[in-house]
Amino acid sequence: MSCPVLLHSVSCQRPALGSVSFSHLQLARGSFSALVGAPSDGGLLLWKILGLLEQPDAGQVSICGEPVTGLPASRMEQIRNRHCGYVFESPFLLPSLSLIENLAMPLFKLGHLAPQDARTRTEELLDFVELRPLAQSAIHCLTPAQQWTASLARALALHPSLLLVEYPEKQLPSDFLPAAARLLARACQRWDLATVVTASEPLPGANSIHFPPRESNPCPAS
Repeated sequence: MSCPVLLHSVSCQRPALGSVSFSHLQLARGSFSALVGAPSDGGLLLWKILGLLEQPDAGQVSICGEPVTGLPASRMEQIRNRHCGYVFESPFLLPSLSLIENLAMPLFKLGHLAPQDARTRTEELLDFVELRPLAQSAIHCLTPAQQWTASLARALALHPSLLLVEYPEKQLPSDFLPAAARLLARACQRWDLATVVTASEPLPGANSIHFPPRESNPCPAS
């Protein structure tokens, strides 16, 4: 499998997010990793570094073979748009748009797809997250779980190489978390993604990397 993300000699410390230090870390396509711990213990900081939302203090980050540490902000934005899909703690769906319009927006704005191609893609994603019957629904009519799955579908719209999911348990009811983990695992395999989730507890099917680090931390898939 190819390696969408590679960290070499990376170290970083932030007052509210803890610290991370990796001599070598790579995440392969098809890998599903959970960074397990409190937001202040380092996992969220690593998640931000992997998602190019935070620059490390030292070391090199490469995305799909391209070194990105120290690049201009405009180039970093291009790489994020091309290679990264995000599901943040809050869904950030636009209330003025219907569900299907929220999914189609990045396809028009960033992907520059023709209308028919965008429609085909959004319908595929709605089928994947089992929300197609709600395609024309207003966002406020969706449950928290449906809003989360909608934000996941939107994150997948541009075929990212890396899917980053921030603390799904902050939005989702506890009884939906196993289904959410299965959905992430399916997305990981279907589109050959490297998927990284921050979580307070281990997720079913995910390779757990604990923060603070433990001796039992497994090596990430490579």
